[in-house]
Amino acid sequence: MIFMGKIAILYERILSTMALISGIMVGFMMLAVSYSVIMRRLFNNPSAWVMEVTTYLLLYIAFLGAPWLLRHGGHVNIDLLLNRLSPGKQTVINIITLSMGFVISMLLFLYGFEVTLDHFQRNVEIMSILSTPKYLLLAVIPLGTLFLVFEFARQTVLAVRRLKSTI
Repeated sequence: MIFMGKIAILYERILSTMALISGIMVGFMMLAVSYSVIMRRLFNNPSAWVMEVTTYLLLYIAFLGAPWLLRHGGHVNIDLLLNRLSPGKQTVINIITLSMGFVISMLLFLYGFEVTLDHFQRNVEIMSILSTPKYLLLAVIPLGTLFLVFEFARQTVLAVRRLKSTI
């Protein structure tokens, strides 16, 4: 049981680190866009790389931050109907939606991994200013969705336990 506790602590640290990296990327994007605006407006010297890098970072921010956000209940919930139901029915609907999230995340992980591996093996580059290998851009998709799979599974198990305790 101590081993499982250590895994839970490690898992939480990984999610927190991914969220921290995501937050740092948001800060970097803010600085990079500000730099680009200043260079363009004051010195008539636009920075072409800023748009490309910030576009890539948006993908990283979403996939690195999503598992932490799910863990802490930060995703959007439409609870207008849900709040009118009994706690047991709310839990059942929660289990259904968490299970759907698990399946969708698993499919996205598998497909994202397959596509990323394919682009890595074929050494596909993005035709742009930076000529970035495409697998570096895509790699965050299976990484982020793998942790979404873990989190959806964890929350589904907890919801099933809650439901069993009310029966």
